[in-house]
Amino acid sequence: MHKELQRIRHGYYDLWFGTNAVYERWAKSHGLNNNLLLTLYLLKEFPNDCTQHLICEKLMLPKQTVNSILSGLEDKGFV
Repeated sequence: MHKELQRIRHGYYDLWFGTNAVYERWAKSHGLNNNLLLTLYLLKEFPNDCTQHLICEKLMLPKQTVNSILSGLEDKGFV
């Protein structure tokens, strides 16, 4: 059973890291970083209840990072 759980865990992480790499490459090709891309996604998915706290919680980012992302978007007129 231990070997099976280890195989499943490895498969999960391979999928997770692979998906992350795809998002990072796409974001970079559009002049974004992964945190900004995922913040934009959350703003779209939760248009009426997207708070800084929600973004911090969902993306596991510190408040200062999210504040910087949101300030940049605000400066550009996106939020």
